[in-house]
Amino acid sequence: MIERAVPGVLILLVSLVWLPPAQAEPMSPGVQRVSQVTYDERPGIEDREVITVFLVLAGLLTLIVWYGQVKTIHLSRVLVAAYVVLAVGCVLTVLESLFLGQLLNLVEHLCYLTSTCLVAFYCWSVGVGGEESRT
Repeated sequence: MIERAVPGVLILLVSLVWLPPAQAEPMSPGVQRVSQVTYDERPGIEDREVITVFLVLAGLLTLIVWYGQVKTIHLSRVLVAAYVVLAVGCVLTVLESLFLGQLLNLVEHLCYLTSTCLVAFYCWSVGVGGEESRT
């Protein structure tokens, strides 16, 4: 039983990798911020975003290699879909710095929303929803 859970745990660990945002420089006392940075003035690709993409793609590679064992997990298609959509969102995070910033930002956040809904559906199906189908 435990060996069936290993791929799922590996995927979960990779997907939970989160690097803290870059720290803003403290302002000197008495200095007021004159303007806010607009979306178009956003800096280029950040290192933490690229690292996150590599980690997510490594998780995706692990998912592909271990797919034979992953598909033995109850409702594995939902989990796989959630991870793939999460991976697409991470890739879009980097791409939005290069072109179509606002559009890709919207699609990125829709990917995160979809991934979260799929994981919530999976948790409900295994927990509460699973109880109804077992009785």
